[in-house]
Amino acid sequence: MVQKKRKSRNEPSNTFAVDNFNSMLSMFQGEEEEVEVDNMDLSENVEEEKVVEEEETKPVEKKLKRKHLKQMESLNKPLVSEKSEKVEQKEVPEISGNNTEELVELKKKLEDRELDLKIKERELKKKEKEMKDLEKDILKSKAQHKALMELNRNSTVSVAIPSNILDDIDSQEMKLYIIEMIARLLILHAVDEVIVYDITSDDMDDDQNNNKILLLKILEFIETPKYLREHCFDMENDQDYQYCHKLNKIDSTQMNKTKKTRNYREGIVSEKLHQQKFSLVNIGLEKLAVVDRRLKSGTRVTVEILDNQDHENHNLINGKIISTMDIKKEGYYWGYQIRSAENVDGAISDSPYKKSKSDSTSATESAYDYRVLLSSDGVDSNSLFNVKSSFKMKPYDHLLILFAPINGASQNNISETNFRYHINTHTSYNDHLQLRFEEDILLSLSKLKGILF
Repeated sequence: MVQKKRKSRNEPSNTFAVDNFNSMLSMFQGEEEEVEVDNMDLSENVEEEKVVEEEETKPVEKKLKRKHLKQMESLNKPLVSEKSEKVEQKEVPEISGNNTEELVELKKKLEDRELDLKIKERELKKKEKEMKDLEKDILKSKAQHKALMELNRNSTVSVAIPSNILDDIDSQEMKLYIIEMIARLLILHAVDEVIVYDITSDDMDDDQNNNKILLLKILEFIETPKYLREHCFDMENDQDYQYCHKLNKIDSTQMNKTKKTRNYREGIVSEKLHQQKFSLVNIGLEKLAVVDRRLKSGTRVTVEILDNQDHENHNLINGKIISTMDIKKEGYYWGYQIRSAENVDGAISDSPYKKSKSDSTSATESAYDYRVLLSSDGVDSNSLFNVKSSFKMKPYDHLLILFAPINGASQNNISETNFRYHINTHTSYNDHLQLRFEEDILLSLSKLKGILF
């Protein structure tokens, strides 16, 4: 208890000492602030004196500069006047006799140039008129050609090819591939007849004869619908058909039928007879078709399915035999027929079609009233089919395009008098490269399509 009382007595003495210390500090700080203020006043006075001195010196410098400028102007005046006089002398040259001659020559040149421009303008107008006339002729010829193509729409197109196109091929499989390529091109261009003709009248050796037979067989095989092949060809025993299973599908009209061509079917006559008067035809359906004609069994025919079916006999389909030309008149392509000829004359004369009455000027009795020969010795097709050329298309009933033999085969047996045109379709390609037949037929038919057929 005694110690606590002592501490309470000492507390007032400590607070008094602290207050004295704080008062002394404030006195010292006040003196420092006064010293700083005095220093600031002195610096401001010095700066004001400097500004006054600078303002006093400025008028003197301005006066000196003005005097210097006046002296410089007085010195430069004669120089400026001399330069201006020289410029004036250059701008106004003296007109002498030589200058007048130059002006006359310049004027003459301008007149000549103006005359040349007028002449060129006349030439351009003349060319423009010629271009317009040519454009009119092209449009007119296109309209005429379109009308002729419409007239020839139902006409037949036959292609004659030489029998030696497979002689330089050793592989049987490669031969089949080449024939397939040719068949696809024929179907693509809607060819109605294919003629394979011999290139020489001499007897062919076995290899040449076998190649011709193979060509005819495979062309017929490819054109035949799939459901008839087993009835038409001996695919198991005949070695010529050993690679036919590798052939690609060909989408011809008779194989892929539309709604409008569904009533047309290819068929083969069955051995069965119906009432001893009518023939039964296998048309690839579950039911046989009965036709009102007695035909030899195994014969391939084209059948039209009739709308008036016999409801009493549900096992048969009523039909009638028609020609492929009847389908063509309806505007549909129905595959190609195949024919063999001993030579070029046989290809021209032995036609399955009737002779046209309009072809009275022909040197050869033939149903083909429009015949074209294709070889490397013919007229350039680019110049022949030009608008300015004398080539004129005419209506025809049966067109024959004959490919001359290639690979060095003789063309002496072909007479140009039997053909309306002799055309070379290879002029746009490399002459140093010998075309193969599959290349030749591709290029030629593509170029003639839309012009001849």
